[in-house]
Amino acid sequence: MSWLIYISFLIYITYTIVSVIKAKRIPDNLSDTYYLWSNSKWIFPAILISASITMAPAWWQYAQENNCEYLLFTMGIGIGMVSLIPDYKTNLWKFLTHIICAYTAGFAAALFLFLTNWIVIISAAIVALCIWLPFDKNRKTTFEFWLEFIVLSSLYTLLMFNL
Repeated sequence: MSWLIYISFLIYITYTIVSVIKAKRIPDNLSDTYYLWSNSKWIFPAILISASITMAPAWWQYAQENNCEYLLFTMGIGIGMVSLIPDYKTNLWKFLTHIICAYTAGFAAALFLFLTNWIVIISAAIVALCIWLPFDKNRKTTFEFWLEFIVLSSLYTLLMFNL
């Protein structure tokens, strides 16, 4: 079962790298990558769902050991809603639902990290800042992307090294 976390990480990191290369810039956030794939609108939801499903067994096992199952459920619902409403720029209702669910999922993941192993998220933040500050010219617009990167990379790191 632990090999699923590596597949999930590979899905996430490959999609992120390909999206950055395709956009020729760092996107404002991961949800903006949906708009890069104008001919294939199914890619963003498929990536979210497949990365989440392959991550779930490892995260569930670690969450049970640390009594944080409720955070797994919260993040799962948030990611599910984000994948169901990827086209969030078309109207206000979709925008609000997408943003609230994305922030809820991110907050649940960050809280999970702080409750179980806070040193991992601090280390990831330091690494991300070392990449972000010298190389990213659009720091004001890409803050959300780097925040998502910190939380997700911390989560993957925690799960890969603890299973």
